[in-house]
Amino acid sequence: MVKENVDINQQEPQGDTVQVSHAEYQALKQELEALKASSNEPQLTPEQIAQQNQVYEAELISYAVKEGRMKLDEFDKVKELTKTPDTELVFKNFLQEFKEDNPDIDEDEIEQEARSVFEDKYDLSSSNENRKNRGLNKIKSEANQLRSPLATKHSELRKEYDEITSLRKDYPTFVKKVSEITEGYVPEKYNFFNTKDEDSDVSVDLDISEEDRKNIKKEINKRLESSPEVFSLFKKNDIEGVKKAIEKVSKEVVFETQREAGYAKIAQEFKRRGIEKASVGSTSPFPLNNSGIGTNVGNNAAQTVIESLKNKK
Repeated sequence: MVKENVDINQQEPQGDTVQVSHAEYQALKQELEALKASSNEPQLTPEQIAQQNQVYEAELISYAVKEGRMKLDEFDKVKELTKTPDTELVFKNFLQEFKEDNPDIDEDEIEQEARSVFEDKYDLSSSNENRKNRGLNKIKSEANQLRSPLATKHSELRKEYDEITSLRKDYPTFVKKVSEITEGYVPEKYNFFNTKDEDSDVSVDLDISEEDRKNIKKEINKRLESSPEVFSLFKKNDIEGVKKAIEKVSKEVVFETQREAGYAKIAQEFKRRGIEKASVGSTSPFPLNNSGIGTNVGNNAAQTVIESLKNKK
């Protein structure tokens, strides 16, 4: 059976040519129509769109003025620069300079005189199309230069405001997600320290109370919620990246909050071991040399371990 090829761009002339069968084209068309019909997004009228734009501009201006980013008259200037044709914009600037350079010309004649000089300067009345086009291109370039400083400032302001608006919109969801993930990174029992004492393993574990766990989670969330890097990962839907960041911060916070209790328990453990070994004449555990016997036995060992942990982060 021979397929009848139909150029889909005969229906939609934009884009590269794609060859599909007539049946495939009809199926795609029906699918697109079905998607449009089932869309939950309401179709806005031109009036509603215009109203949305007005609200956006009003909020943008309010933000700019409040934050000292742009003045109210600068917005008016942007509108004026945008709607003024290139030739008129450049001529207006030219006229101002012309008046300064020719103070003897009468006020009622100066604009006409300036217009004549302006047209000659840019070959606007030239019968040579190439010269005229070069003049128009030069005018266009100068018009862009006149608009550029304020246009750039306005563009950067819009970008900044849009980012802040997006942050306000997505931030509550981000905070909720971070809080949900953090829940699994605060343990009830925390392995603070591991080492070897001769042939035996030494492990120092801490029980974290429910109250401490709440405070730890609160601190973790506080640090993560103020992190632009983590929020950026969330915006990119990189949940694995968010989890890695949460894991890193969680380890830091848990260690910081449990550090003193951990040092104390290490001291107790090595003191206990030192007393036990000294009482049976055993070789001193690391390093118990010259530590003595009794209540101070093991203190040197514990202090050595604690000092080695002081720089841990």
